[in-house]
Amino acid sequence: MKINVDLVYPIGSIYITTNTVDPSVLFGGKWERYAAGRCLVGYQSGDNEFGTVGKTGGEKTHKLTEAELASHTHYVSAVYDNTPTGGNNFVYSYNYVGDISMSTTPVGNTGNSQPHNNLQPYVVVYMYRRIS
Repeated sequence: MKINVDLVYPIGSIYITTNTVDPSVLFGGKWERYAAGRCLVGYQSGDNEFGTVGKTGGEKTHKLTEAELASHTHYVSAVYDNTPTGGNNFVYSYNYVGDISMSTTPVGNTGNSQPHNNLQPYVVVYMYRRIS
């Protein structure tokens, strides 16, 4: 017994299944695969990202920008001792007196600037949208 596809799945409806059978075989009508590789998000009126039906967004991987990193500092304090007994050497010390100046010395770079995984927990299903 076939269902009335126009009542149950009007054009624009989404059908989600783990069954490999195309819904046109089950219900009739014409269907297309929908949202391949994407998760569905509910509509939210007035929201920049979620306020337009059919809008896509997000990233599978994301390379962090400097602005997205937590605020932090990397440095080593170096004291240049140019007193007669210091011999014009850098001394790594916070206790200094006399003719000594303070500078910061870079520690070095770290990281490879590669994108990181940005996937929410997921389950893969077949999704179809009825188009006629």
